Amino acid sequence: MAASEKAKKSAGDVYQSLESGIKTLYRGEYEKAKGQFEDILNQYPEEMEVLARVRAYLRVCDRHLANGNEQIKAETPEELYNLAVYHHNNGEYDQAISALQEAVKRGGENLHYVHYGLAAAYARQGKRDAAVESLRTALQLSSEVRHLASQDSDFSTLQGLEAFDALLA
Repeated sequence: MAASEKAKKSAGDVYQSLESGIKTLYRGEYEKAKGQFEDILNQYPEEMEVLARVRAYLRVCDRHLANGNEQIKAETPEELYNLAVYHHNNGEYDQAISALQEAVKRGGENLHYVHYGLAAAYARQGKRDAAVESLRTALQLSSEVRHLASQDSDFSTLQGLEAFDALLA
């Protein structure tokens, strides 16, 4: 396997593992989620951006395990984003949008991924204008999402739309 193929596989695997851990966490299975997140730390030491999220989720697990497994509440923009990803992947776009809008309200640095998530959820709902505006905001915050959007099936309903194509040009 070529180095670039191995890197792609590794990146795909780490995000699949992260999503699985998040789903476990939001089901309230904190001990199991903690184990999944610890496995990610050990198996993917080169995925620095993901590891920062994993460490945040480990703190959430530890907090809930210390407090008798109370039901989880997303509080930070990153936790809200990950909750939104969970809802988005389950086709629950209204809940995803709600969590992402709350993440925007809470603010923070480098929230391009939150606006990108909003764009994807709006696109899935057929809200083309809102999707384009959210994607525009994401691009203003980080041009790296341009390539992602050009490959993302969430935006298939926007392909051929002049405003969308102009953003990707």
